[in-house]
Amino acid sequence: MASSTGLVWKVALGVFLGGSALLLATCGVLGVAGDAAMKEQERAGEALARQMYPEVPIGEVRNKREAAEQAARPKGLPPGHRCINGQTFRRIENGWVQVSSTCTP
Repeated sequence: MASSTGLVWKVALGVFLGGSALLLATCGVLGVAGDAAMKEQERAGEALARQMYPEVPIGEVRNKREAAEQAARPKGLPPGHRCINGQTFRRIENGWVQVSSTCTP
């Protein structure tokens, strides 16, 4: 009876480690496949851009896309400033004071 008790935890540990290894391998395969799919979509988008705008160099299209993405991101606030209800506030010794600029929360 004592030897079968020792076998139970060994089997349980083996099943757990086997399942963990399988999960890790699956995640690795899906990560590689997802990365390849994203690169393929980017290449397809660039090919479409070349077809739509053959006179514009692809580097210029890429730069415009990156500039548009950067413009869409909210701008960071300086240290000690916070955005509250679309207004910028600056921290002072005894509280907060409103700054005249607006912000995006």
